[in-house]
Amino acid sequence: MGRGLAWIIIFLILCIAVVCSTAIYARHRRAMASAQASVTGGEEYRRLAEMAVTAQEHNDLKLQELMQQVGQLREQMASVQHILKEVE
Repeated sequence: MGRGLAWIIIFLILCIAVVCSTAIYARHRRAMASAQASVTGGEEYRRLAEMAVTAQEHNDLKLQELMQQVGQLREQMASVQHILKEVE
């Protein structure tokens, strides 16, 4: 009777150890997945920030081009106005 009870206690202790180690392993995996998601999120943010900078640089170049075209149009309008005043 004593040996049977000892085997049952050993079996229960082993079962508890397996359940505890499984829970600890699962918690560790969740923590690692969370850490990986954090790194991936940081990389995604960095990539989006770089894209935003590139888009802003492109917009700045287009704005400079448009400002040059507006300046040329002003010169042409001034020239046309000067010619019209001479014709009058």
